Amino acid sequence: MSPNVNRLFELVEELADTPTLSAYLCTDGARRRGGTHGVWVLEVECFVRELRQRYSSVTTRANRDIFERNLRRLELRLRGLPQAMRARAWLVIVARGDVHY
Repeated sequence: MSPNVNRLFELVEELADTPTLSAYLCTDGARRRGGTHGVWVLEVECFVRELRQRYSSVTTRANRDIFERNLRRLELRLRGLPQAMRARAWLVIVARGDVHY
């Protein structure tokens, strides 16, 4: 389900004027700790917590709800990937209520 370069360019154009949340999450840390789905879920929770701490204070009040919705959707989708360890990393873009891998 890896997007090719053309699809990434298409996404950039499609989402140019849309509030988005883009995240890159490497699976190396989870793999070193056993590579199970439970370890992956903990990795995602930590990642989301770091994103929330880093960016919630810099988002405007008007964008905070969008940020939180996108962050929650990102978390739910990443946690639900049973095949997450098959990839070396995940580039995820959340926009318009949809997740793009």
